[in-house]
Amino acid sequence: MLKWPRLFAIEVKKDCCVSDRFPEGGGAGPWRWCWSKTSFNSDEAAELDGCLSLLGGLLLNTRPDKWRWSTESSCLFSTASVKALAEVPDAGVNRVWKWKGCWIPLKCKIFVWRSVLDRIPTRKALARRNVHIDSEVCSLCGEVTETWTKFFFACEVAIEVWHRLSSWAKIPPIFAFAFGDLLVCYKWSGLGKEVKDIVWGLIVVSCWCIWKARNGKIFSNGRKNSFEIFREVKSLGFLWLKSRSKHRNIVWSERCNYPLYMLVKE
Repeated sequence: MLKWPRLFAIEVKKDCCVSDRFPEGGGAGPWRWCWSKTSFNSDEAAELDGCLSLLGGLLLNTRPDKWRWSTESSCLFSTASVKALAEVPDAGVNRVWKWKGCWIPLKCKIFVWRSVLDRIPTRKALARRNVHIDSEVCSLCGEVTETWTKFFFACEVAIEVWHRLSSWAKIPPIFAFAFGDLLVCYKWSGLGKEVKDIVWGLIVVSCWCIWKARNGKIFSNGRKNSFEIFREVKSLGFLWLKSRSKHRNIVWSERCNYPLYMLVKE
């Protein structure tokens, strides 16, 4: 219909299947056309030549179609194969994605994973997909274009959140120019492995809260600033770490002053 519109116009049964027109036996024999007329004009003949040259030599088998999972030798889908696929080093950010061994909910990790791949619906991404939006400007600061990179690194509100997080956790200031950089900056915090995992989790929680604030401002007329966003980072981080990790004895009053106090003492 799209590639050869003149041939489609003279097709008798326009909802036919490919197998209805393909030669019998999967390709050996004449095409089984069903035209509304017996003679073609020059344009129709040119489209038919183009169609036959593209499909010439193509062979189909007669077996029924079925889904195959190419990452397994058995061609059967498994959850383990998806995890193995996700843990392969990504060429774009040169790192291994962390799926397990963390107290962060899966929804947050999936969101950050999609952010690394530029698969979150920022305003710029929606405009690129021909979705009508009133503006491409960042919803939080109203200054920069809302792309997946500028939203987390150039937005004034996001920058203030990263500054508050680094001051609160007593780690070097967080600066990044790509999402992959943001997710590996915890490695240079000068802390132990277990403490670094907590810092990594706090970064993920911050990304989640910044995105939630953005959606709240668009869809619920929210008015959160960097202070309110960071307050949510602290409360969610405390709740998830206490309920989803082995650190069940952490105290809110002490954690508010220094989130890594307990691990440093250990």
